[in-house]
Amino acid sequence: MESTSVARRLGVPDCKVSVPMTRDQVLASAKSWGDPHAETRGEWAEILAATQPGDQLRFVDCVKANRKGVAAGYYYYALFRGQTIIAQMPGVMLN
Repeated sequence: MESTSVARRLGVPDCKVSVPMTRDQVLASAKSWGDPHAETRGEWAEILAATQPGDQLRFVDCVKANRKGVAAGYYYYALFRGQTIIAQMPGVMLN
């Protein structure tokens, strides 16, 4: 994962952000999180259609443990162009 300053710069200061990922890494990660057919999702098609040279795919993890140690929050995969999220593929929401 990147430093908190990178997450802040990318506009997601309360989350953890991965280093840039390849398309294959995103799909493998989605499968490991329980989405075995991520490549057939409409959001993935939108990400592929929107991708331009220099864009970065990243995993954004906004899951935090509460005082009792119970995890809550959400995570997603995002296509960043500079500091802007161009498209995203939702992962899972935990509550």
